[in-house]
Amino acid sequence: ELAIEVAEQYGLHKGRFLATLECENHFNAKGQSNHYYKGKREDSWGVAQINLPYHSDVTREQAEDPIFALNWMAQAWLDNNAKWWTCYRILVS
Repeated sequence: ELAIEVAEQYGLHKGRFLATLECENHFNAKGQSNHYYKGKREDSWGVAQINLPYHSDVTREQAEDPIFALNWMAQAWLDNNAKWWTCYRILVS
């Protein structure tokens, strides 16, 4: 429900936003990515799977806070950065 509210608040395409969240981490508020890159587990966390090395201004605690993470993700989408999410790129290709 929170993801729907955030998508509506930011005026995002609800279907794509929700599908991306489902694909990325199945709406789990906590947890690390199960994706590996060059043999190393990706350092992405939370419902929005925020990649901490690329976003050093975000802490793991923030990434695992659904309110923070969903709003952070929504703002990134508004800033034309939805492409940061692999699942979004797959959905729109």
